[in-house]
Amino acid sequence: MARKTLRLALVAGELLQHKRLAKALQPFHVREREVLQFVQDIRPTDWHCDVVIIPDITRDPIGPARTLRDFDCLVVTTETAKGGVVVNEARKEAGCPEVAIVEVALRSQGSQHGGKVSSTDVREYMSDKAGGEEALNAMYDKWSQLIAKACAVDGVVDDDKHEQLQLKIDEWWSTLRDLYLQPWRYYHTLNHVGEILGNIESSCVGEGPLPITVASSAHATTTLQLTAWFHDAIYVPGLDGNEDASQQLWLKFCLDAAVASELRDEVSDIILATKDHVSSRSIYPEEAYPTLNAFLDLDLLILAADEDRYREYAEGIRQEYEPVVGGSSIYAQQRCGFLASVCNSKRAMFAFCGGPSEAQARSNMEMELKRLQLQ
Repeated sequence: MARKTLRLALVAGELLQHKRLAKALQPFHVREREVLQFVQDIRPTDWHCDVVIIPDITRDPIGPARTLRDFDCLVVTTETAKGGVVVNEARKEAGCPEVAIVEVALRSQGSQHGGKVSSTDVREYMSDKAGGEEALNAMYDKWSQLIAKACAVDGVVDDDKHEQLQLKIDEWWSTLRDLYLQPWRYYHTLNHVGEILGNIESSCVGEGPLPITVASSAHATTTLQLTAWFHDAIYVPGLDGNEDASQQLWLKFCLDAAVASELRDEVSDIILATKDHVSSRSIYPEEAYPTLNAFLDLDLLILAADEDRYREYAEGIRQEYEPVVGGSSIYAQQRCGFLASVCNSKRAMFAFCGGPSEAQARSNMEMELKRLQLQ
């Protein structure tokens, strides 16, 4: 049997610049890889067909369909059916015969009413979970600026490497964004990362929770910011090893982006220290490890939030863990045990954020404990 060729066109470049929720899109090379893998996964074992991705169709949306001779059919969706007409008009102008148009109607998984698969719907879900398009775009900008700075040599990125760096920025943004927007996350989301980044920024100018002497050096700021992005990158409620897996992802990024070894090792240590914030204080005393202790403070600072924000945090934790432990009563029992152990301990939760944060955190946890005990 003669082999056929399936040619797939992926939109890229200028055609996506004004796309809604563009920061929720995957980079072209990621989409290319995943589309090829999808076709590989679903095609029959006896399917004698090669699969080719048509390069960027920005300059010529019709592409090779204009002049191909051995062309069985053009597959379009209901939404892109007009494109099939345009292709046949272009073929006639090029002196080629018209091609059969096969129109398919896409439906979402489990749809009972013909609801179509919409990439916009997916992006809107991601945007909503990130706090809206403006918040999503702001997080992308923070990530892009941070990596451009962290990967610069003496503060300068070689012009020849700028495009390559931008590809890494976009690919790793896509990876981290998708991880933090996983559907089982309610507290450990991009919003959590954003709150930590905001506290770092305000501390650098003397208006945040950390002393300016701890957070204001360029190295400390970069270390804290990178840790914020990677410390909860891998997070599955109820499973051990989240921090180890997050650290491994960080190391993979370091290898890909050629991060300096000193920065690599310091962020690695902090990520692993978040396994147990309080006990890590004895292993890493604040005098010798100020940046590590500063991040532990930042990660725990939600405990010292105002009452309304703390309730949001507690509800997010409940939503993450209740399905895992086996229901509301078991969750309440286990959460009460955790809260009681912290409230009864005399060990300080914070190294730099001071007595008021400690007092507010204990007050919040005591109130949550009482609420759970009354259920």
